[in-house]
Amino acid sequence: MRSAFPPARFVNRLDVMPVVIATGFVFGAQLTYFAVAADLFGVLYGLPELMPALLALLATGMGAALLLNVRLLGRTGMEVPIVSGLLLLGASGMGLLAAAALTDGHPPLAALIGLAWVGFFALGFLFGNLNAFAMRPLGDLAGLASSIIASVSSIVAFVFASAVGLVAEGPVWVVAWAFVLAALLSAVFILVAIPDGSRNRLLRTIGIRR
Repeated sequence: MRSAFPPARFVNRLDVMPVVIATGFVFGAQLTYFAVAADLFGVLYGLPELMPALLALLATGMGAALLLNVRLLGRTGMEVPIVSGLLLLGASGMGLLAAAALTDGHPPLAALIGLAWVGFFALGFLFGNLNAFAMRPLGDLAGLASSIIASVSSIVAFVFASAVGLVAEGPVWVVAWAFVLAALLSAVFILVAIPDGSRNRLLRTIGIRR
């Protein structure tokens, strides 16, 4: 019996697979943060007892983004929140890189939390929208497609987080590079997935093209 959903039908779709890979990069950025959180707060800053509170504080960034996203979707669609999230994630990572460079990898805790909060706000924009964006062309196969998207993006996230952890040294540097690289790589893959007409409208909306 012929499969109702052959793998080639999924892998070969340029409006789906690049978004799935981008989702993996974004998930990988968050996975990288969780991998170094204990070293970051417990060892570098010597605050293991405050780690749950600090994690909760950063999580409010994602919550705030989810609430704002509900208002934005009806007005702008998914593309604008996705691009905004990528820009914010990249800006957060660049800020962390600058802070780490100026302080030998040990920025003030307030600066770290502020910049990381922006990154988590960006992640809140990205997670739901990227999944929905990848699923949009596969509405008739939503159940199976959801499983495949989750599997592929998880593999990409694991490889991404492992690679960043091997290349960067120091927890602040690791998180910073994860945010920057995830934003850059995801932007490239998402632009590939967006049709030319939609891409041009999107670039005009954010002021990159007239």
